[in-house]
Formats: sequence, structure tokens, C-alpha cells
Amino acid sequence: MTIRRIPVLAALLLPLAACALEPGDEATGSEDTISADHAALEGGSPITWRTLSAFLQGTGCHGTANPPTIPNEDAWAIAAGADVSMVFTRMTIDLPGNGADPSLAQRKNCSIRIPVTIARGFYVGQVTQTLSVGATKSDNVDIDGGARSTFFNLPLTSPPPHAFAGPGTAFNNGQLSAAMHDLFGPFSFCNVPGSNAIISGLFQSNLVVSGVRATSAENLIIGIDALDVRYDVQTQWFHCP
Repeated sequence: MTIRRIPVLAALLLPLAACALEPGDEATGSEDTISADHAALEGGSPITWRTLSAFLQGTGCHGTANPPTIPNEDAWAIAAGADVSMVFTRMTIDLPGNGADPSLAQRKNCSIRIPVTIARGFYVGQVTQTLSVGATKSDNVDIDGGARSTFFNLPLTSPPPHAFAGPGTAFNNGQLSAAMHDLFGPFSFCNVPGSNAIISGLFQSNLVVSGVRATSAENLIIGIDALDVRYDVQTQWFHCP
């Protein structure tokens, strides 16, 4: 049976045990002097993604911030309250069957770094990552995606969108999507020493998409036209106990 279009894959959930790291290992007090009340009001959240200082560079991305600040920018980090979305329009693999490029495999990556601040007195209890990859493939093609990420030096679980090779696995203009949830306790944020109003850290990630085909007659297409790659990070915050 041939599948012409694949629906969004069911989200994969893998909660982690709450982390309890030594204070100061994953976050440091900021030199910023804004008040905690002011910090907590930015976007209605105590968490602020400093996307104007974002860095996105790699074989599949060329961007720094939103709005664009460099020529030919093709990747953006867009904050919305406690969450951030990254959209990639050149995280592409373009290997149509019997096309000009006979390559059997390709890989694209993007190194991401976004400063984040949290108002003192709050902590992040859950981080949810969702990675969505638009693609077209024929049967004998395998597609993978993943992101090795940290939030305030706390490791996050990679979301693994995947399309297997095999009879009946072909689809056109489909979307692969996977989500991961990581849980954290208050200790890593609430016990950071210092008296500054906010705590500063980084979200860092190495995002990768790749594909392998059995022969050059197979279709292997990722991120072309409207089939962009998108990476969403959502956080849930709580008051320190």
C-alpha cells in the first residue's frame, strides 16, 4: 500500500526525573539591574528570550535575530512570552529522483544560541521541544531529525522525527513531527547565589536533519517550498518554594 501523504506523527513523550544540580553549575546571577517586577512583566512571563541577540549559523541556516539584521537571512528566532519558535527556510535537502545530483545522502545542521533570562524567585519546571520537518520521500528513503540542546546548561532530550524506508512508506508534502518533555525541579534555578533581579543563561542547540536513499532514482526532499523546518521550545514556569 502506497501512502501519498503522511499525517503529523504522534508526539513522543519521555519525561525526565527532576534535576538537582549544584547551584551555580548551570546559571549565574546577571549584572542586569532591572527590577524583578519589571522582568516578570515582560511578555507576561518571568522568562525572557533575548532573540535580538540570537545566533543561528550552519550549513542549513544563516540568521541572527528577528527582525532580519544580516543579508540573505533564512532562519529566525521569534519569542512569544515564555516560548520561542525557530523557522528555517534553507534547512533543505533537494534530491529528486533521477535529478542532477546523484548523491545518496545529505545532512544539514544549524548551531543555535539564544540568551534567556529568568526573574529571580521563579523557576522552569518543564521544557517542551517540538521539531517539525516537511518532506517528500519515496519508499527506499530514510529521513531523520534531531536536536542536541541545553537550557541553562541542563540537558534536554532530543525530539526524534523519523521516516523509515520500506514498502508503502512513500509520501508527498508530508510533515514529520516529534515532541519531548523534560522536567526540572526548583533547585537548579531557585538556589542560584546572588542578589541580582534576574538570572541569565543560554538556550543552546545543534539541530540536524538528514536523509539517505537507496538509489539516485528515489525522491528525497526536505524543507523545499512551503515544507519548512520548524523548532518550537515551550517552557512552564513556577514560583520558587
